[in-house]
Amino acid sequence: MSGVVRFYQDDDAPPMSDFQVVCTVNWESPEVVWVHGLMGKGNRKLWRDFVDKLHGLGVVQIRALRADGHILPRAKPHPDGRGLVLYVADLMRDPPDSAFTEP
Repeated sequence: MSGVVRFYQDDDAPPMSDFQVVCTVNWESPEVVWVHGLMGKGNRKLWRDFVDKLHGLGVVQIRALRADGHILPRAKPHPDGRGLVLYVADLMRDPPDSAFTEP
């Protein structure tokens, strides 16, 4: 299953508002999603909200293939050598100083 995710600056943005970031999300399994085509200029709040939503849906890993110089925040190389992986539980357990989320 796949879908397009649009990130908006305001939680209550009206229909047809300009989005900050857009990407495609492909579900490899109920616990693993791949992020493709991440484009735009977001901020920490948008990324936190996205990861928090995926965590609430039971996602354990967010994976991506990124070109050199492009990052997936807090991601590490996946052990199988296929792209990067962000372990959602690690991020929830060890949030960055920007107050990612309540434990």
